Amino acid sequence: MTIVTAGTPPSRIAFEVSATGESSTNTVQGAKWVCRARWIGRELLIHSDVNHAGRSMHLCDYWSTSDDGQRLTMEHRGDDLAGQITVFDRIGGAA
Repeated sequence: MTIVTAGTPPSRIAFEVSATGESSTNTVQGAKWVCRARWIGRELLIHSDVNHAGRSMHLCDYWSTSDDGQRLTMEHRGDDLAGQITVFDRIGGAA
């Protein structure tokens, strides 16, 4: 994940989650993230409960790829960011 905040350089963050449904705890920029992941058909669902600066957020990220492998989509459903969709298109290279 890359976080971009006005007036500061982008910061890159990596955290671990297993698609077994077990929880993992990560710290991202001082915020505690408790994550669980599982497969639902062809989609990977990552649930995250985030606590930062007295604020709690619940995220449900649904990740999927297009049949041709050229597009990666992440959609928020039923969470605090419901309706937000991020689409990544492959540029060059093989799928």
